Amino acid sequence: MPTISICLPVFNGERFLSEAVENVLAQTYGDFELVVADDCSTDSSWEIIQTFARKDSRIVAWRNESNKGLFANYNECIFKSSGDLIKLYAQDDLWDRTILQSMIVPFQEKPDLAMVACNRVWIDESDQEISMRQEFGETALLDGSEVIRRCLLKLINWIGEPSNVMFPRRFAGAGFDSMYYHLGDMEYWFRILLNGQYQYLQEPLCKFRRHAASTTNKNLIGLLFAIDMLRLADAYESLLKTWDLSAEDMKVRAASTAGSYVNSLVRSGEISVQQLLNQKPSNDVQAVRLLEEYKQLAFYALLSGSRKEEAWTARLTAKELELVRVEQDLATVLNSKTWRSTSVLRKALGRAKRIPGRAR
Repeated sequence: MPTISICLPVFNGERFLSEAVENVLAQTYGDFELVVADDCSTDSSWEIIQTFARKDSRIVAWRNESNKGLFANYNECIFKSSGDLIKLYAQDDLWDRTILQSMIVPFQEKPDLAMVACNRVWIDESDQEISMRQEFGETALLDGSEVIRRCLLKLINWIGEPSNVMFPRRFAGAGFDSMYYHLGDMEYWFRILLNGQYQYLQEPLCKFRRHAASTTNKNLIGLLFAIDMLRLADAYESLLKTWDLSAEDMKVRAASTAGSYVNSLVRSGEISVQQLLNQKPSNDVQAVRLLEEYKQLAFYALLSGSRKEEAWTARLTAKELELVRVEQDLATVLNSKTWRSTSVLRKALGRAKRIPGRAR
């Protein structure tokens, strides 16, 4: 039995797949199995996988009988793997050659760790760096519940994507919740982190790729990340209550946060109304589900706008009250005996200022 199971779900990944697999086989730590599930690809992905599998016995590969979707396909890989540690991977991402060696060390030193994750660099389709995701600033050991709190309160995935995460098999649970569109990874990390501590490695050992055909890009265009935020609020309402927040509070804030993010995507030209309308559901069941979810998102977006208006009105009212107080203070001064008694002196000073050549 291998120590590490690398889980690689594949769907129409021919463009970057060979590079991704070669990246795994070049690792400095070799006690692993590479578990690959092809999700009925219509390109040459399955042929690429078979070619590698014939050359390296550490590769365990099969082709699903029907298309399951990304998160369900991750689960196929997890449940058919056999290693003590699960290392997830994605068909268009890349790793440093030392990522397995670096990530296994914390588990050897702290056997009760729930998760290890590393810093990552975002790259484009030409392998050019877009940005570096420095979530914690330095290598850190944190309580799992604290990481969850940061993610929920900031509505940011501090933990990262599947390619930069490793966790013990005993905490795998039921796997990813396939009801999520985009944030299913973050929700899964939460369930794993409830089991213990989180080790963050500052060294950028992973490259996460953003490109037009990526699942991430499609989910952004379809606003599916915003829908998932609402689902997270319901799923973790009990935790929110421990911080004196309700699910509705988070939903309103999620709609507002999503609105700001969409605004930035529109300004950068990454999404448009037409692109959103062009996103078609895969079947009638999903169409009905999406309609209900978009209606809910619209409700909280409108509620968010209303509450912003109320907050703005409150600030405006405060400014008006301050002005009224200033005017009242001024009226008090103008009506005082002291002010009236000095009127003759003030008039004399005014005449003096108008004398030509006199110093002011």
